[in-house]
Amino acid sequence: MWNWIEGVTTHTWRLEQPLICSLAVSPDGTLVAAGASDDTAIIYDLVPENP
Repeated sequence: MWNWIEGVTTHTWRLEQPLICSLAVSPDGTLVAAGASDDTAIIYDLVPENP
């Protein structure tokens, strides 16, 4: 994840999908859905369990 204002990477994920084709972020910013080239989708929780 990239912070455009500060120009730095804020988070990196190791994904099992071959190629991410689309991303969508929930309105409250807590979830992101990733659609892959293998016709799968996964939802990631952006809120850490232990901050």
